[in-house]
Amino acid sequence: MELQAIEKLIEIDEATRSHVESVHAKKFALKKQIDEEKDVLSKKSWEDVNKALEEKKQALDQENYEFALASQKDYDAKVTALKKMFETNHDAWLDMLVQQVIGFDKRG
Repeated sequence: MELQAIEKLIEIDEATRSHVESVHAKKFALKKQIDEEKDVLSKKSWEDVNKALEEKKQALDQENYEFALASQKDYDAKVTALKKMFETNHDAWLDMLVQQVIGFDKRG
C-alpha cells in the first residue's frame, strides 16, 4: 500500500513537473512573441514618425521656396521703382544738392 502511494506520488510529481515545464515553455514563447511584436510596433512607430517628419520637412521646404520667390519678386519690384525714381529725379536732386552746398539758386 505504501509503495502504491509512493508510486502515485511520483507519478503526480512527474505529471506536475511536466506541466510546469510546459507552462514555462509557453510563457517563454509568449514573452518572445510579445518582444517580437513590440519590436515590430516600435519599428512601425519610428517609420510613421520619420514619414510624418519628412512630409512636414517637404511642406516647409515648399513654403520657404515660395516665400523666397515672393521676396525676390518684391525686391525686384522695389529696385525697379527706385531706379525709375532715380532716373526721373536725379537731375532735380543734383540741382538741389548744388544749391544746398554752394548756396546757388538757378531760379533767380
